Amino acid sequence: VRPFAVATSSLTAWLQRGPHASSSSLQQTQKTNRQTQDRRGKSKNQHHHNPSSSPSKQSIQSTPSTVRQLVNSLLRSDGTQHQLAHAARAINAATKKTQHDRDAVVRAGALKPLVQLLRTHRCAGGSGKNEAAAALARLAGNGYADAVAAAGALKPLVQQLSSGDVMEKSNAALAIANVASCQSNASLHKDRILEIGALNPLVDLLHAGHRHGSANAAVALANLVRGSQSRRDAVINARGALEKLCDMACDTDCDARMQMQASRALSYMLMGGSEALLDALLADGTLSKLVSRLHDTAGRGREYVVDCMSTLKSDRQRDAAFAAGAMDALVALLRGGSVDCKTRVARALSQLSYGDNAARVEAIMDTGALDDLVAMLHDAEANLNQGRMHASHLIAEMAYNGGADAVVEAGAVAPLVSLLSDHTSRGMAALALANIARSRHQRDAIVAADGVVPLERLAA
Repeated sequence: VRPFAVATSSLTAWLQRGPHASSSSLQQTQKTNRQTQDRRGKSKNQHHHNPSSSPSKQSIQSTPSTVRQLVNSLLRSDGTQHQLAHAARAINAATKKTQHDRDAVVRAGALKPLVQLLRTHRCAGGSGKNEAAAALARLAGNGYADAVAAAGALKPLVQQLSSGDVMEKSNAALAIANVASCQSNASLHKDRILEIGALNPLVDLLHAGHRHGSANAAVALANLVRGSQSRRDAVINARGALEKLCDMACDTDCDARMQMQASRALSYMLMGGSEALLDALLADGTLSKLVSRLHDTAGRGREYVVDCMSTLKSDRQRDAAFAAGAMDALVALLRGGSVDCKTRVARALSQLSYGDNAARVEAIMDTGALDDLVAMLHDAEANLNQGRMHASHLIAEMAYNGGADAVVEAGAVAPLVSLLSDHTSRGMAALALANIARSRHQRDAIVAADGVVPLERLAA
């Protein structure tokens, strides 16, 4: 028996009896259903269903019928606020279970009635709108973002951001965030969300200090700025948005999820930020606070703070990050982080080595990071492709700035030659080998590693 069918069978019976059924009758029906389930579970002749396995054909066919009755209750013109909220709660409960249940909800036509519930005033002050927004958020985050947008959900969700209570606003923000994160039609949805006025209510929710609401607002803002400089500029210029995200990202006492999502949003905003914007963050002390977050092993979202280091654009900004202790923290993460973390750190160190960089590159070498970078070149982990490319670039900078002998002694030549056949890393690997070859007595190392033929092939 499907878990959702069991959970909603009592509500189905209530709907069949009509809107005036008493709560005691409903409780009796629930009790009867539980007793029936107990008897079925004890019967040796009853087929046992493992919840972790795929649902049976029978359960898939019965679930939409049950959901459709709930959908019909949402469409009833004479339904009370309590009845509407009760039906929305049951549909929301179904979306929390399996993807099969979520598919059943959509196939039963629940999207438009849920959107209509957001628009109606009959549930003002009740839980119906909150349940509807939560259901739409979960559906949008599980493959139905386009369908949620097509059902007309965006405008009433934005309206709920402005007029609902804090939980209604929180679920509306999450639904908007999930629509904005979809792969198809992403730019269309994001532009539409900003066009209908979501930005200011999202910033207001960011400032609300609510654990879920502020975090969901940060998720929405992060998803909106990705892929468009105009949207990124709109969020950066929204009054109080950047400042609040910086505060949340740097506050070690902040709720963990709020801190992580604020760090994520901030990194996406700074990726397209101007040099003047980054100078402002340097001047007001935000950059130093972000560097401190790199040392905070208990905090969440450090990987996004690492990404912030990759956005620094001037020697002044890079030198300030080094002076604040970014290098030691990044090298420590390079040694002890995950594959994803190592890739981000290699990119950050690579970016910090740009410009008038001799002192910074020498400082990185003094930490012993060269051995860790060479180890990355040897690592065949498929997800480390980008990391090997950034490591190759940083080794190229080391070789260019007088470190060619150290690079050869660390055993970098052979893996660099191997990377000449790698589509992602071959350009930076060739640059590193070219900088090593500037040292005449190190050219033999490249010849000995059979590097000449692949370099000629790459140059052809």
